[in-house]
Amino acid sequence: IIDGIVESGDNASEITDMDEKLTPQLTEIGLPEGWSIRLGSFAQEENATNLIERLRAADYKAYTRNISNSAGELTSVLVGPWVDRTSAEKYLIELEDQFRLAGDIVTYEIDSF
Repeated sequence: IIDGIVESGDNASEITDMDEKLTPQLTEIGLPEGWSIRLGSFAQEENATNLIERLRAADYKAYTRNISNSAGELTSVLVGPWVDRTSAEKYLIELEDQFRLAGDIVTYEIDSF
């Protein structure tokens, strides 16, 4: 394969494998399944904002989600999403190394559409 062009019929299975990897799974409501990396959840929104700024300065697509748990209201900082978990796993290693934070892979949730 050169620049996405198959030069012989022998590579047809490679194209099929690539297509399967790039085709997202659908959720029960028909939306594409996605994965994000949560790098932290903060009680003080300022701490979340500081991390978002650092991530965006390093060219990552970062966003926040407000969550409630036993600790109260928190702001989670996430990076992504990706349509395949394997990509998210690779970025998790890179992010943990670059930012010295322990992250975890979570499903991407669409607020509304």
